[in-house]
Amino acid sequence: MGWFSIIVLIVVCFAIRFFISKARAESKKQRSPITHSDPDIIPISANVSIDYEDSAGATSQRQITVSSSDGSRYLYAFCLLKKQPRTFRIDRIKSCVDTDTGEVVRDIPVYFKNKYNDHLH
Repeated sequence: MGWFSIIVLIVVCFAIRFFISKARAESKKQRSPITHSDPDIIPISANVSIDYEDSAGATSQRQITVSSSDGSRYLYAFCLLKKQPRTFRIDRIKSCVDTDTGEVVRDIPVYFKNKYNDHLH
């Protein structure tokens, strides 16, 4: 009876890990509402430090390298904290510093809109 219980416990643990990892993968797939095949997404380049508020209201400091944007709502960037590509909503960026120039960005939407427009011309 003892060995059987241990085997059942091990199987249950593996099943739980499998379903949790599958749920996380599905959650990550649903994060980005805009695909990179969208014609409005333009490559831009910016290295910035941001204070970002997530959908739950938690704020974190991030160092990101922006690679592209849709020009008004989303940034696609590599997050140095998470060491992964991430999508950031511009309206959730609470403060921003251009780490290449040291400029404190006062109007965040206008700053990224200008970066977007610079690459259109």
